[in-house]
Parts: sequence; structure tokens; C-alpha cells
Amino acid sequence: MHKWYQEAGEQNDVVISTRVRLARSLPGYPYPKRMNAAGRQQVEQMIYEAATNENAAVGHQFAYWRMEDIGRTDGLSLAERRLVQPDFPADRMGGLLVTQDESLSLLVNGEDHLRIQVFRAGMELESAYAEADHLDTILDKELHFAFDPKLGYLTQDPANLGTGMRASVLLHLPALHESGSIGRIAAGLAKLGLVLEEEPFDPSNEEEQTSRHLLSNRLTLGLNEEEALRNLKSIAQQLLVQERTARLSLAEKLEMQDAVSRALGVLQSAKMLGEQELPDLLYRVRLGIAAGLISGVGVEKIDALLMELQPATLTLACGRRLSQSQRDGLRAEVVQRVLG
Repeated sequence: MHKWYQEAGEQNDVVISTRVRLARSLPGYPYPKRMNAAGRQQVEQMIYEAATNENAAVGHQFAYWRMEDIGRTDGLSLAERRLVQPDFPADRMGGLLVTQDESLSLLVNGEDHLRIQVFRAGMELESAYAEADHLDTILDKELHFAFDPKLGYLTQDPANLGTGMRASVLLHLPALHESGSIGRIAAGLAKLGLVLEEEPFDPSNEEEQTSRHLLSNRLTLGLNEEEALRNLKSIAQQLLVQERTARLSLAEKLEMQDAVSRALGVLQSAKMLGEQELPDLLYRVRLGIAAGLISGVGVEKIDALLMELQPATLTLACGRRLSQSQRDGLRAEVVQRVLG
């Protein structure tokens, strides 16, 4: 089945993906961490029925994953594909409804009773929000989400009060990262209610240096969703211009051209590719494609490889258990089929 991250999105030389997430809670129920098993099961059943009700015009077919029923590899793969937080499957107390292309998902009994999450490739804030808002409206008719006239939507974390919306764009900013200006830019954006932070490929690796950065809204109280999206998109567009300008200078450096060529050479000839070395190599090649140093392959192919070649996801796709050396060998084969 074709997945959302295999698509070529708008402005994808810099913007890897867009995500819009809405946090919602049900009135009359404690938040999930304080609920007993019977209460969680009741909330889970209510949300499942509302989302799969043929008469509710939801318009989507969902697969349903109950965390207490899935294996460790399945749970790890869900986290690798950014559908759940890494600790969510381990808690064994929630569920996930997800469409076949994985662009739309409903996280049940996580931090809040429900989180609606929409992914898009590239810069697609408006369309991602429109789909999340449409589903939110339909489900609200069935579930009557907790809402206060002054505070807005009520959530477990006070930081999400108001719209309950977290919108973000995942950016590839190698030129700005190389120039050392990210820290200064992030400090300036914090004053505007936005967060720009490194998004490591492996969340467990605290020492990982990455050129991936997540730009998201911090304020959810005191402004509406449309204002928050406009602010976020405006700043993202400015970062696009800055990155592209800095990229022109970076691509002229012989050292960077050499680094890109070496990365491509390793990827095209290696017999084994480890999960730790793969992101750095692929992101160097991604820079080479965006800068016009490499032709014949789009950056969306690189983004799909980065998603699909993670350990648990690769194991599931193979359909059998793999040793680390087998994964590394298979990873190299897949990369060479794509890059030639």
C-alpha cells in the first residue's frame, strides 16, 4: 500500500513533512493515566465506535491496533513511523486507529483520551489541518469533547489548552546547521511563540548531530487555529529562503562536494549498511540532490528509505526475524535498488 511518506510534497527540497495534531478529551472521565482499566476500555470503545460508524460520514477505513495485543516489533515500528511515541506501546494501555496510507491516525488513551494526527509530505499545513478539523467536527458530534468557553479545549497538559493543536513542519536544514546559525534563529523564534529544535533520527541517541529540525507552534491559548497556522507557515517560508541561500554557498565548497560524493559512493557499493550510519549518509545525498549535485533521483525517495529501513519496520516488511547482519545486508540491497 502506498504510504504518505513516499509522495513528493510541496517545497520538499527543504520541508520533509507536515504534521497537525489535535488533543481532545471526553467530559466526565479522568485523564488516561488516572483511569482504571474498565474506564480506559469504555473510552476506547466509545472512540472506536464513533470513528467506525458508517452513518457518521467519517469517510475513512481504519486498521485498529490495541497496544496490549501487539508484539514488540510491531510497537517499535509504529514508533519508527512516528505514529506513536516510543513509550506508548510499552504502556500497554491504549490503541491506535490508522488509515492504510498512515496519513491519518487516532491515538486513544495516550496523554489525552484522543489525539487526531494528520501527516502530509512536504509543506501542506492547510490541507493537513482541514482534514484534522473535518474529522474533529464529526467525532465531536458523537463524543462531545470537553470544552470551556474561556479556556477552550481541555487537555491533560495545560500547555495544550485552547486550540489543543500542535502543528509542525519537519525541515532539512543542512546549510543553516553547517553555518552554526540555528541556535540564534531558534532563540529569536521562541520570542514569537514558535519552537525550532533538532529532531534526531534516533530519539535514544542523545549525542546524534542532525540537520533535521522540527518547527512547531508553542502557543495554543489566545489565538485560533488559522492564526497559528499562518504564523507557522510564514516563519517556515522565511527559513526556506535562508536555507536555499546558504545552500548555494555550501554547495560550492569542494569539501561538501566531496562529502556528498563519498556518501553516494558508499551507499551505491556497500555490502552492509548499519542503522546508525545510514541517516548521515542519506542526508548528505539528500543535500546533494537538493543542491543539484546529484540527478536522477528525487528527495522523496531518500525520505521513504529513511522511514522504511529502520530496524523494526524493515523486519516487518521482510516478514521474518532478521539478525543485525542480515538487516544490514538487506538495507544495502534496498538502497542500491533505489540509487542505482
